[in-house]
Amino acid sequence: MASSLKSVATGILSVVLVGGSLLTTGTDVLAEHRKSVRCSDCGTVIAINRRDQKSEGSQTTGTVIGGVGGAVAGKMIGDSNTAAVVGGLGGAALGNIIGKNVGKKKIWSVQVKLETGKVIGIDYEAEPDLRQGDRVRVVDGRLQRM
Repeated sequence: MASSLKSVATGILSVVLVGGSLLTTGTDVLAEHRKSVRCSDCGTVIAINRRDQKSEGSQTTGTVIGGVGGAVAGKMIGDSNTAAVVGGLGGAALGNIIGKNVGKKKIWSVQVKLETGKVIGIDYEAEPDLRQGDRVRVVDGRLQRM
């Protein structure tokens, strides 16, 4: 009976030791596998650039309104067609300049090199809370820091 009990104890100990070893090895293999699997939506921020984007509609509107206003003002001041034409041209030029600047908005373009090697750009209308070198993931067309 004592030898039988000793055999059972030895068998249980062997299973525990082998099972523990397999479990550790299995965990290590799983961790290595996760490291080797690429995330096609993951990457690194390589650049952030700010640029101005102009709106075409406001430039045209500024030109027209400026031209009409200038023509009316020129006619009132000079009381002649020549004054109206000169006022209209001056007003149109001024309206065009104002329209160009009013319609501008700042855009931040974030360049990301994905793990696949592809470089993509995602634009933001407000300065993003990202820096060059940040690890990110693309989710629904936006970047999330990892």
